[in-house]
Amino acid sequence: MRPRPKPRAERNPIVEAAAKLIPAKNDEGKSLTSALTKADAEAKSTADAFAEAKAASKLTAENSPQVAAAKQAVAKAKADLESATKAIAAKSPATKTTAERLTKAQADAKSATEQVASAKGQRARLEAALNKQPLNAAKS
Repeated sequence: MRPRPKPRAERNPIVEAAAKLIPAKNDEGKSLTSALTKADAEAKSTADAFAEAKAASKLTAENSPQVAAAKQAVAKAKADLESATKAIAAKSPATKTTAERLTKAQADAKSATEQVASAKGQRARLEAALNKQPLNAAKS
């Protein structure tokens, strides 16, 4: 078993002074540990920020990923525009030729319709003229 502590009056004053310093030192140690932890976190944060700033400082308009992506998109858009222009130009003559043929076919159809109408009118006139002639003149 542990020996019983002596009554306060019998304790050594040096021991008592040391006993009073221990809790104070423990509190001071805790506060220093806390301050050290905070300082480490701030140092790490500062180092990360520095590394990020250093990497960002090396980026220029020529080597920036965003600028490179934008340039690539512009180049693709130009290529698409050129191919669309060429496709339209290639289809235009065919469309023009088709439109011209359609116009000609419509004109031919209209002309043929007029000729048929004219022929029907001529036939009607001829039949009327034939019906007006005397019967014996037609027999001779």
